[in-house]
Amino acid sequence: MQAEKAATAAEADLNDQVLTVSEAAHLLGLRPQTVYVWAKAGKIQAFKVGTAVRLKRGHVLAVLKQQTQPDGRRKYARRTTNYPSKSD
Repeated sequence: MQAEKAATAAEADLNDQVLTVSEAAHLLGLRPQTVYVWAKAGKIQAFKVGTAVRLKRGHVLAVLKQQTQPDGRRKYARRTTNYPSKSD
C-alpha cells in the first residue's frame, strides 16, 4: 500500500515538472515554433516565467495522448523526407 502511494506521488511530481518549449517540442516530436503556435492558440496549456514560455509535463503528455491515433500513429508527427541536407 505504501509503495503504491509513493509511486503515485512520484508520478504526480513528474507530471508537475516544468518544461521549456524545446523540451516539450522534443517530447511531442514537433518543432519549437509549433509549440509556440499551439500555446498561443490554446491547444496546449502554457504559462510565462518572465519572458520565457513554460509548460507542465502532464499537460504535454495529455496533448500527446490526444493526438495519438488508435493505430499508434500521431496526427502531427514530424515527417521525414529523403531530401539531401543543406550542407551537401
